[in-house]
Amino acid sequence: MATDNNKRVITQHPTLLIGLGGTGKQVLLQLRRMFFDHYGVPTLGHIGHLWVDTDTRNRTLDGNALSWFYEQVNFQARESVMVELTKSDLRNYFSQQKSYPNIFSWLDPSLEKHGEISDGAAQIRMFGRLAFFKHYPRIRQALQTTLDDIRNSARHMETLRDHGIQVDASRTDAWLVMSVAGGTGSGMFLDMAFALKYLDPNITIRGIIVLPSVFTREYNHKIFGNSYAALMELEHYNYAKDTGEAAASHLFPVQWTLDQYQSRQTLRGPVFEMAYLVGNKPDSPAGELRVDQKTALCDMLAECLFVEYGGRSEAMAQDWASKRSNLQDSLANVVSLPYHGAIEGFTVTEEFSCRYGSIGLSKLHVPIQRVAALVRHRLAQDMVKHWVEPASVPSNFDSLIASDYHPRLMMREQAGGGRAGLFVRELGRGTGGASLEQLLRQSVERRREEFLRSAANPDIGSRLTEWLQTEMLRDQLDKTNPDRKKWGVLTRLILDQGLENMFSQISEELDRIVGAMVNSPGQRFTLTRELLRRLFVTLEAGRQVLVTQVQRTRLQSERRRQEIAKRLNWLNGIRGRFTRKTVVDVIIDLSADYLLQELRAQLCEAAIDLCGRLSDLIGRGTVTQDISGKEILVETGIVKQLSHLEQILIEDLAPMPGNHVDSLRQLPESPINISLLEENDLRDFYVTRDNKPLDAAALVDLSSRFFEETTDAGGGLWEMRELLQRDGSGKASELLLTFARRATPHLDERTVDAIDRFSRKYSADGQEYSSMLQRLLNNGMPWLNAPRHHVMEDKTLAHRKLNISLGICPTSPEVARRNFLKRMENNSTLSLPNVDNRPDCVYVASEMAGVPLAVTPELDRYRDLSYYTSLRNGLALHIDVDYEKFQDILVRNAEDAVRYIDALHLVGTAILANVIRMDRTQRTGGTQRMELFYIDRTSVMNDPINLGALKLALRRLQEAGSEGLRRNIQNDTDRRIRQMNDTERARWLALLRYHARHKSLGNSSIASVLERLAEQLERSDPDLVELARQQVERIGDWAVEQPSNSGIYCLAAR
Repeated sequence: MATDNNKRVITQHPTLLIGLGGTGKQVLLQLRRMFFDHYGVPTLGHIGHLWVDTDTRNRTLDGNALSWFYEQVNFQARESVMVELTKSDLRNYFSQQKSYPNIFSWLDPSLEKHGEISDGAAQIRMFGRLAFFKHYPRIRQALQTTLDDIRNSARHMETLRDHGIQVDASRTDAWLVMSVAGGTGSGMFLDMAFALKYLDPNITIRGIIVLPSVFTREYNHKIFGNSYAALMELEHYNYAKDTGEAAASHLFPVQWTLDQYQSRQTLRGPVFEMAYLVGNKPDSPAGELRVDQKTALCDMLAECLFVEYGGRSEAMAQDWASKRSNLQDSLANVVSLPYHGAIEGFTVTEEFSCRYGSIGLSKLHVPIQRVAALVRHRLAQDMVKHWVEPASVPSNFDSLIASDYHPRLMMREQAGGGRAGLFVRELGRGTGGASLEQLLRQSVERRREEFLRSAANPDIGSRLTEWLQTEMLRDQLDKTNPDRKKWGVLTRLILDQGLENMFSQISEELDRIVGAMVNSPGQRFTLTRELLRRLFVTLEAGRQVLVTQVQRTRLQSERRRQEIAKRLNWLNGIRGRFTRKTVVDVIIDLSADYLLQELRAQLCEAAIDLCGRLSDLIGRGTVTQDISGKEILVETGIVKQLSHLEQILIEDLAPMPGNHVDSLRQLPESPINISLLEENDLRDFYVTRDNKPLDAAALVDLSSRFFEETTDAGGGLWEMRELLQRDGSGKASELLLTFARRATPHLDERTVDAIDRFSRKYSADGQEYSSMLQRLLNNGMPWLNAPRHHVMEDKTLAHRKLNISLGICPTSPEVARRNFLKRMENNSTLSLPNVDNRPDCVYVASEMAGVPLAVTPELDRYRDLSYYTSLRNGLALHIDVDYEKFQDILVRNAEDAVRYIDALHLVGTAILANVIRMDRTQRTGGTQRMELFYIDRTSVMNDPINLGALKLALRRLQEAGSEGLRRNIQNDTDRRIRQMNDTERARWLALLRYHARHKSLGNSSIASVLERLAEQLERSDPDLVELARQQVERIGDWAVEQPSNSGIYCLAAR
């Protein structure tokens, strides 16, 4: 559309939308559908899409094949990067680990045992990350190309001209859309975000993170462990909270290539300006979505993006932008939570960033874009139906054929009428204005005088015979020579020029006639088929007449030959000069007639051939047998082409838009929104620009325009068969639908007022009216419901900010609008600022920000029922084998805090007292992992108990079922400390100080505990300070380093 000078220009930034995995793809597909329904294209020039996935099957989020609804807006090759991992890829990596230090610095080699993966990343996050690394060059190229495209100033000018959107290129926005549940999006989203930051440090990145509750409620499922691990990593890298030495661990390692790894490049967070968490239930009394309704959530997320970038709800988009700027301050906040344990004066402080929030949107709407799509699909179908509509054969059709078509097809001589026979006159026309008969007579006459002068010569008979057989029959009419070039001159004129030229001219003219009739309303297939049938009958009848005529001509020719032979015999007995001259003259006359009969026979035979060829061209059919042995006639020729075209139109092309109409009607209504679609909407929209019904007359005009404007269609219905044969009905349907959209721009401006229709459908005083509005409000809240686990709300929600808007049309009928607003205010406990919106839709939209990840609903179940269980079972959840650095993201209650600090105290002191031993365990793939072991000396066999990695050991010692284990470790540790002499006490203090300073145990909280214990010991016995300092200087002489070269020292065992 051209920009309306009176319309305010919308301003947007170049925007890159990246969909990772199945969830990201589904959201982008539905967003592309919205753009297509509004603009006829899946996106605009300044908005780039990139779908990245390990699953190459190209299915919907529900696992179904893409329907036409999505195929119509499917990603172009440049908009997708398939990052499949094959069996050979895995074999290559695991067999050459030393060649890929940038990968095996984080990849767990034990995954080699997993074997082959297919159709995705097998819900293994490390495989998702590995896919990113393997395909990084292609991903980077795709990112750079798309960024270049959306920043292209020529595209920006087109966007302004065509859609009235001013592109402000001073900033580029990017969105990452994914789930943290599976392997692909969850495994590569951090790398993708930092790769964007690596390409453009100034890019603004926001994320939409779909939570695992959308996919299942079974909290012991691995996807909840995946999600907990992903959120821990997001918190770790997205905001570097620590300062000093610990800050380095929060830097994201840039090592997608070997060069990057070797140069030790890093990037500092935050990488996401804002990350929206989206679950299966809004923060309201609304119910939760079922698992099979997850695409409705994707649709809601797509609509949020469409409101912002679709240019159809300008005031809403501007309202969001202004309110979002008010949320920025809350994102920079940090929640600091001090935890107290049994150690006097000791506190462990954990910090959580507040860079997270959620969004929500619901709408009360008349789906006019769907109605417009229905109209356009129905119009496309009706155009095809109009093309194949039967026509009645007029009673004077034969006379019309005779007057209009026979002359054009050189069929002036009808079967049984005319002396020459069908096509004979045309075939005998010759060249230079003389007919072939005239040319033949001229050839005879040129020799007559010569022969008459030589009549008295005794050899005149042989000369006449030689002339007739050689000069006339052979040189003019012979066609027995195998070499066609040596045929007679007249024969070649008949066959090579006359017959072939006539067949070419007639067949071309017949094609023009068929094309014109098929393309002509009121004629189409019915009359065209009837014309062909009657022409075929005429040709066959004419052919039979010609066959008879050939036979008759041959008989006459034979009589002339016999008479010529008789006269030649007479010459031998005649002596008189004048008599001989008279006989010669008669012989020449008989020869001329003989030659003319031969010429006429050849003309008739050529006409027979022409009739046959034209009959074959039209289609005489072939007889075959069906499976039962019954004879059937199979169509051939133009009739077959005509029937095939008609069949394709009726059976293939017409049903396509019709099926689309049915499927559009059957699209499930979103449980999030309220649709006000009515059955008569399609009828009301099925009109021309002048608001007149799209009737037969309109279809005639539209069909004509279609072929005039659609070059690929070939210029007419008959010519379109080439397109159908080459590209199939799908392409033709696409052209029809494109034209239908182009021919009905008035539908884009047509609207229905949603408030007016809602008020007419429901009584403003009724319960249903109120319940509908409550549903609208509830579903418009942020889709992150309140947590039920302990979150210390006074702290974690202290910086929470919520923006909510009601998008409503200011020109809706006054009474209906006033009642609507009043009831909305009555139903809501929140202020609902009004924002102007288009008439067909009322939005309730919200955005919440400033909360930590700890408020994610059911997060404790993620951790307790899946995360730790999966780790204990040896499953790889994190994208880094060194997952000890990732902090727990749950808030601890008072009891949890005491157990946690007690566990820190117990593990730290037990290791230094050599009660718990740290050792490297051999893992699949030849790697080692540091794990903790406790030898239970109360057991008969003194078997070591594997407590697992440090994170798992700490978790195990906090669990309710580990009281006996904790007690035994504590008793052994206390016993070892009580047995110390003065030297060992000094050494104990040295160990506390050493590990507090060097953080050798890999946990900063344990280091803090050891620091506090050292301070207490120094206060209780100041004399130990200097002794301990001396012991630290030679710690390698007296302490046991275990495992070797680990930097972890402990007392010698007793």
